[in-house]
Amino acid sequence: MPKTTDLPVKDDDIENQTLTSEEIEKESPQGESLPAPHPVGQSSEPTVSACLPFKLPNYPPPPFGKALRPHFFLSSTSTPLNHGSFGSIPRFVEQTHAHFRAWVEASPDSFISLNLRNLSETALECAGELVNADPKNLVFVHNVTSGVNCVLRSLRQLAEAHARRAEKYELNKLKLLKKRNKILILSINHEGVKQAIKYIAKIDNFEVREIPLTYPISDSALISRVRAAIDDTVLLANFEIISTLPSVILPYERLIRLCQGHGIMVMIDAAHALGQVPVNIRNCSPDFLVCNTHKWFFSARPVGILYVDPKWQQYVHPTIPTYGTGNFKDEFSWMGTVDYTTYLTIPVAREWRRWLGGEEVIRQHNHKLAVEGGRRIAEMLGTEVLLGLGRTGTGADHGEALIPAMVNVRLPTQERSEEYMKRFQKELIIRHQASVTVFKHGGRWWIRVSAQVYNDIEDFEQLGQWILEMLTSEDEKDKYATELPDLDLPFSTTLLTPEILSKL
Repeated sequence: MPKTTDLPVKDDDIENQTLTSEEIEKESPQGESLPAPHPVGQSSEPTVSACLPFKLPNYPPPPFGKALRPHFFLSSTSTPLNHGSFGSIPRFVEQTHAHFRAWVEASPDSFISLNLRNLSETALECAGELVNADPKNLVFVHNVTSGVNCVLRSLRQLAEAHARRAEKYELNKLKLLKKRNKILILSINHEGVKQAIKYIAKIDNFEVREIPLTYPISDSALISRVRAAIDDTVLLANFEIISTLPSVILPYERLIRLCQGHGIMVMIDAAHALGQVPVNIRNCSPDFLVCNTHKWFFSARPVGILYVDPKWQQYVHPTIPTYGTGNFKDEFSWMGTVDYTTYLTIPVAREWRRWLGGEEVIRQHNHKLAVEGGRRIAEMLGTEVLLGLGRTGTGADHGEALIPAMVNVRLPTQERSEEYMKRFQKELIIRHQASVTVFKHGGRWWIRVSAQVYNDIEDFEQLGQWILEMLTSEDEKDKYATELPDLDLPFSTTLLTPEILSKL
């Protein structure tokens, strides 16, 4: 591996200096850290430093808010408030990602055949520290959707193994065991995961039991509904740590204990967890947990991490088996020729977050901004923020505790069609280069707004002003139903300048 490289600094007194994106990019040591290929037949035994080819900036980070935005690739003319959908990679992390991609291209055999497995295991050790799990029980997958499907497509084997374990434990009780063939889900579960579960249920003869939920609801009431839906025919339950729409923190640890106490396997969808709330697998002990690091943890995308309890590992396989037979780690170590370099950015993402101040500082900032920003938008629109009811619905813990770094704000219009709201969301991107997630819950239209370290309260206020103008103006009230073309643009057309188009 090459020597560690310092990022150059303009002067010694840089404590209060804020660099522009152009200055940051200019100062990045491009091209000076290409690794020398390892000699044929010699593999490296990398430590975490192998995944950290560049040193962190030797100046203090700028304050959170717009001053930090040049450290990302975000357009200076956009108002990014939808981090929860796709994430955003810091320039420093992408620099390390580019380093590994360059290594692949410089010497594919050296990187893939001799070094990739060890580098991946090093990154998994870092991931194990993030989720408090033994890295022997972790493997990389492309994203949460991939990890969930690995478990679901192994469900037949898991069901058979589960039945054998149950029969062994219940043999002396002379209890007639019912066939467990049901999968338990909540109505607020991620739609993509729900569709995957329903598809597997259809082709493998399982049944789906969906529990309807409408927020606000107390944790105790939620637990009661799940308890009422449990019987000895349920094989697997799927819950999220932070639900997607609406975005709320769920009492997942209590749900795990409840279901496992009734002999039910539990799969946890932690897509939004890392970077928003602590994740402690050793404490909550799910059977399966899938998370990613490209949404809220600032790694390159995509990166998914799949945890499988050791007792189930021999039954869980990749969706596309290509390598190894029966060994959990081996089977997931190679899934064809894809870009594995994204996995290696987890250590540098962790170090960059430490440079910003660490997990607790980031979480507190984002939660506080989400609460304050959501409240401000609701005041401007004359509506409300979706608040929680706490553990019991009556205690002092109700209110803002269920809000992570994403806040749900009700829109002032409730009579609009789904097609109208889809077009409204597109128009917000096209006209203002701003994005939120629009969804319907409990018969009402809401927006989910994300708070991140590069945001400030002015972003929320600007969004509120735009929404107010677009939804309440007499001249605009029918525009999105009649005039807006059916566009599927990922970014505003104003970004496609002639100079950019000429380079495409």
